[in-house]
Amino acid sequence: MSGVVKIKWPMNDNPYIDRKTSEHTFLREFAENVESHELVWHQDRKDRIVKVVEGTGWQIQFDNKFPQPLAVGESVFVPKNTYHRLHKGSSKLVVEINEFITPKKIYNTPDDYVKARNHRFDNMWSKPVRAKSKKNKPKSK
Repeated sequence: MSGVVKIKWPMNDNPYIDRKTSEHTFLREFAENVESHELVWHQDRKDRIVKVVEGTGWQIQFDNKFPQPLAVGESVFVPKNTYHRLHKGSSKLVVEINEFITPKKIYNTPDDYVKARNHRFDNMWSKPVRAKSKKNKPKSK
């Protein structure tokens, strides 16, 4: 692979090797001889789509769910802050991971934020609040 940059992690005890392929995409490789106890429950900080490139017999398990097999060519969505783990297969595992950054709404002034927040809550629990129109009343003399 040309142009592939290996990501160096602060801890050297990870059971995988990452190779960055683009800004939000990287290849992760688990060796065939990885120990099962190294594949721990964890959460990711970003939403991810994991596509299996190579591997036989590997499974992914989400919290309170049964393990599901990982087949070559299939993709699995892993929501951020969701506990999950891998179960070891009979060969090495190579996956392509695409991370998604949740867009944040940008407000120009604090008042914009308050209006957006109130609008969201108004829609959640009641009908939207509408400004009453002012009708011209005849002046009494």
